[in-house]
Amino acid sequence: MNRKAAVFACRMTGWVGLAATLFLWQLYGWIGCVIGLAGSLLWFGLGRLFDRR
Repeated sequence: MNRKAAVFACRMTGWVGLAATLFLWQLYGWIGCVIGLAGSLLWFGLGRLFDRR
C-alpha cells in the first residue's frame, strides 16, 4: 500500500472517530467519550507511525 494513502486513511479515520465520540458521549456519557477519544488517538498514532517510516 502507498505510504501516503495509509497515512491519509489513518488520519481520516481518526477524524471520523472524533465525530463518533460525540455520538458515544450522548449514549454512554463520559465513559463513551473516553473510549471514543482513545480510539481516535489510536488511529492518529498509527498514522504518525506510518508517516515516520
